[in-house]
Amino acid sequence: MAVTQTADVVRGFAAGISSEYADHLVVASTTVYAGQALCAALAETAGLVKPFDNALGLTSPFFVGFAETQVVQTALSTFRVKVRVRGRVLLVTITGADSADDLGKTVYAANDSTFTLTSTNNVAIGKIVGYSSEGFDVQFEGTQVASI
Repeated sequence: MAVTQTADVVRGFAAGISSEYADHLVVASTTVYAGQALCAALAETAGLVKPFDNALGLTSPFFVGFAETQVVQTALSTFRVKVRVRGRVLLVTITGADSADDLGKTVYAANDSTFTLTSTNNVAIGKIVGYSSEGFDVQFEGTQVASI
């Protein structure tokens, strides 16, 4: 699925749970929005990040985390802009999830701002660990803290 997020999104992170942060270099000619899901830019330049799109149809977990702030990387600049990426527990809306019965289910990213319980053509990013009227808490591990 293509990148869909075109503005900053304030994402709620679970209270009382420490977050992990990592700074990543951003692919040239790319705008990253706050709250946007990011992935490793394998096709463009290894070691850099970009908005999550899974254009390669990967099943491997190349999900990095969620951008803390908006950054703009110009085309072919002599320096690289870094984005701070936040890991751990996030409050999101999940397509296909609608109750506490979904606790423990795997959450997949379809693109940079669409999360679902459907695995087909999507990448696993975490598990549902909480539910409230506001949405679902998802425990996720970006590559900076992933145990596998």
